[in-house]
Parts: sequence; structure tokens; C-alpha cells
Amino acid sequence: MIHSMTKTFTAAAILRLADKGKLSLDDPARKYLPYIPYDERVTIRNLLAQTSGIPDPIPLRWVHTAEEDDSFDEDRVLREILKKHSELNFEPGKKYAYSNISYWLLGKIVEKASGVSYKEYMASEIFKKLNIPDSEMGFSIPDGTKHVKGYLWKFSSSIY
Repeated sequence: MIHSMTKTFTAAAILRLADKGKLSLDDPARKYLPYIPYDERVTIRNLLAQTSGIPDPIPLRWVHTAEEDDSFDEDRVLREILKKHSELNFEPGKKYAYSNISYWLLGKIVEKASGVSYKEYMASEIFKKLNIPDSEMGFSIPDGTKHVKGYLWKFSSSIY
């Protein structure tokens, strides 16, 4: 699982597709996702730069638990979220606002532009080329066996 690092890899996938001529950063997101309720002003570039104005109504960490009973329908959930939050918060390109939804949409654009699933594209075009084995993609529950342990520097009263 690469969790929030997924955004970095998704951006790399979008830029790779742009480099191959499969999409343009200035294409409207609707060109690939006609079901989104936002007009042509929202571009792939806006999604990448987190300047789309699309509301980010929820923290997406809850999504990972849905796979426990195989009830999770990603497309249905995404469409419902977009339908409930169909108004932009601001004019695209005018402000920055961190957005999980923007990168979820970029993942769907990777699928449309490449013609394969996000997981397949990332495995063959990103992870394999970077020699990154055993990357898990999708909405799955991590088992915790391959996580890096973090460390926190503890400050004392003296730094010497």
C-alpha cells in the first residue's frame, strides 16, 4: 500500500500519458469522465495542481474498510459523492485546496486514457519501470506486514 503517496504516482502516470500523447494537461476532465457535474473549466492540470475547486467532502480513509464484505462499488460511491457535491467551491485555477477527490478522478482518467485499469497501468508503466515490487493498489485492507516503521526524534533540554 502506498496510501497518500498514491498522489505522486498518479501524477507520474498522468504526465506519462501526456508525454505519450494520450491526453493533454489542458483537456477538460469531462472529456474522460462525462458523468462529472463540473463544466469544461475543470482541467486535468487543475486536478493535478489541486486548484480544481471541486469540494473534498470527506476523508477517504473510510473507504478501505468497505472491502471487508465485498460491498464496495467504487464507481457508484464516486458518482454519489460528486452528485451530492456538484457545485465548485471556487473558480478553477484561482485557489489551492488539498483534495483527495481530485486524485481519485485523476485515477479514473488514467483508466480512460490508457484503456486499462488503474492497477494494471500503475503496475506495468510505473512500478515495473521503477523496480518497485509487491505494490498493492485499490481499496484493500493492509495486513501491516510490509510497512516501514517510523521514528520520532525526542528532544531533550539540551541539543548538545
